[in-house]
Amino acid sequence: MQNSTTSISNIFVSELSLWMMLLAGIFAIILANGNTRKQEDNGLLEIMQARCVGRFAPLLATFNELILINGLTTILIGSGLNILNLTGSNGTGNWLFASLIGVAGLLFGSLTILLA
Repeated sequence: MQNSTTSISNIFVSELSLWMMLLAGIFAIILANGNTRKQEDNGLLEIMQARCVGRFAPLLATFNELILINGLTTILIGSGLNILNLTGSNGTGNWLFASLIGVAGLLFGSLTILLA
């Protein structure tokens, strides 16, 4: 039998988890696409690769930026949820939710880099 008590945190997670993952994914796709395709379209990639730079240096720089941005997003969401202290939530659930959003953004961004 289903639990009849519904807390604010249950509603928050059930409503916003999918939407926040989609927004994090769209943000990561735009970031990765902008950092990889615009360099090639502007001719900057050929100029960089003419110097002593590795072949995958621009892709690695974009991946490092994705890790940094999604890590900061995870920290901000987790800290914000802990500060809000919603009814029915605890620190472990807040950080799990935040890390889910960060990993979703990293997944979509990495997939974009792979396909770029």
